[in-house]
Amino acid sequence: MGLVDAHKGYEYQDLFSAFHIINMLLTDDSAIFKIDQKESENDKFDDLTIITNDVIMKRQIKYSDDKTLEKADLSSEKYDLAIDTLFRSWQEY
Repeated sequence: MGLVDAHKGYEYQDLFSAFHIINMLLTDDSAIFKIDQKESENDKFDDLTIITNDVIMKRQIKYSDDKTLEKADLSSEKYDLAIDTLFRSWQEY
């Protein structure tokens, strides 16, 4: 992945986060937002965390011009998305 691709990914992550922050503030102006903040060493959902009185929503944002998420991605460590790794990360929080 080149630097241009990395910048596209960060731009996508920023737009995704801004959309969800604005949307949440329209309904709950007491929400707390954390961006790129790990809650534990193995936190795989650290791109955006939204905390309200009712719920904690954690999101991991991925971007690609040419990659489609496939079943094999969730059973491989290649993209650090193996379902058991994601589940353990979710359990820790």
